[in-house]
Amino acid sequence: MANLNELAQWEAGIYQLETTDPVVGGPEGISNLQAKLLANRTAYLKAQLEALGSELAALGITDISGLQAALDGKVPWGAADAVIAAAGLTPDHTNLGQLL
Repeated sequence: MANLNELAQWEAGIYQLETTDPVVGGPEGISNLQAKLLANRTAYLKAQLEALGSELAALGITDISGLQAALDGKVPWGAADAVIAAAGLTPDHTNLGQLL
C-alpha cells in the first residue's frame, strides 16, 4: 500500500464523484481525487499554522497572555478573545505550540 503525495496548496474546490465515474485507483485515479484534494488543503493549513507559530515565537509571544497583550488595541474590543477562541485556545493553555 502506498500513500498519496501531498502538496501544501489550497484547493479551490473538492471534486464531487459522479455516478458515471469509473472506479480507478492509483495516485492519478479519480477514486483518489477527493482524498488528494483534501490532503493538499490539510497540508496547506498545517504549513500556515506552523508559520504563524514561528512568527509569534519570533515576536516573543509564547503564551496566551502574550497573544492577548499583542492583540490588545489592534483589533476591535472583544475580538482578541474571539481570535483566541477561534484558534481553539482557552486562557488555561500556556503554550501556543498546542495549535500545531
